[in-house]
Amino acid sequence: MHSFVFYTFAFMLACFSISCSKNTSQKNSTENPASQAESAFSVQPPLSLSLDSAKYFFQGTLGTTSQINAEFTLNRTEITGFYRYNAGSRGLSLKGVIQPDNTVQLVERDDLGRGGWEKDTNSTVSGRLIGKVDKTNGIITGTWTSKDGKKSFPFSLRATAQFKALRHPTLDVAVDYPVFTAPEFTALNDTLAAIAKKDYQTSVASVDTMRKEYLSMDDMKDRAQLIAEHSFTSIVYASSNLVSIQWSLDSYGGGAHGNYGISSTTWKIDNGKPKRIGLADIFQPNSAYKKTLSDMMLTNLRKQEASSVVDGSVKGFEEDLTKRMLPYSVHPSGLTFYFSPYYVASYAEGAFEVHIPWKALQNLLRAGGVAEAFTK
Repeated sequence: MHSFVFYTFAFMLACFSISCSKNTSQKNSTENPASQAESAFSVQPPLSLSLDSAKYFFQGTLGTTSQINAEFTLNRTEITGFYRYNAGSRGLSLKGVIQPDNTVQLVERDDLGRGGWEKDTNSTVSGRLIGKVDKTNGIITGTWTSKDGKKSFPFSLRATAQFKALRHPTLDVAVDYPVFTAPEFTALNDTLAAIAKKDYQTSVASVDTMRKEYLSMDDMKDRAQLIAEHSFTSIVYASSNLVSIQWSLDSYGGGAHGNYGISSTTWKIDNGKPKRIGLADIFQPNSAYKKTLSDMMLTNLRKQEASSVVDGSVKGFEEDLTKRMLPYSVHPSGLTFYFSPYYVASYAEGAFEVHIPWKALQNLLRAGGVAEAFTK
């Protein structure tokens, strides 16, 4: 899946939360690319919610047709996170409060794209959500209202996974991973827990070794306590038989700044057994899909002014795709590829992402493959 060893060898990474899925017009759209795909889990026991810094994955609807998913961290009276449309390619951030009567008030902002954190917060407000939290059954329901108040739609979200965290008692090491409640995900839960444990152990060893080295050097002792590695998970998409997961990785190794990057995997659940999905499971084997993807990514990254693409240092990604070096997520609207800092631009330019819709790849997709349900 992923390993901190690989990222530390290339460059130490730090957290970048690139979400996916924004298209306000889809709130009342009858066109939904995920309508043909199974997007709800089987009947399962309710997942009760804790307000003690707990992170959850939710699935539900906004309006009459739009399927959405969300991730929230609940911390006493605060609720923060984001949500995505299955038919979109970016996310909307959410932040608000939980009242003593379990009423939720959230401000929605369109600020998760590149440079979103630099935008004026008032200009990025795109809506508000007011609802109620049913902590016992893990459900949040209410009404979404547009910024101008002219549109409103009901929303309903149900928690289908809770994130567990492994944290070292003395070192700054943390790894989290999701645990799904649906019974068909038992094997995947075990797999993700095992991967998280391995990454946690690798990070503990790495941080502990580096910390001891710094403590042995007079000019580095003051930075020893700052050494850190973290891995935080985000569920890009989940249905009863397909899960696409993104890892945000961050680390600090004593330099002028920390570093960050992104990893990802997609799993297909077949008869209760998880299988990792690769591009070969999505595209026709003898097609020119790697060149097509590479050309599309180059075009998109030039528009985003990624410096190493603009100056010609990066000429393509066919070899990277062959060697499985580029992380990507699978979504009902298409594929999203992630480029960590230094990959296509300087560190100061940050990370990049490129979303390629299924319709642009229609003639290259494998019959009966992973994307078939999204393209009917």
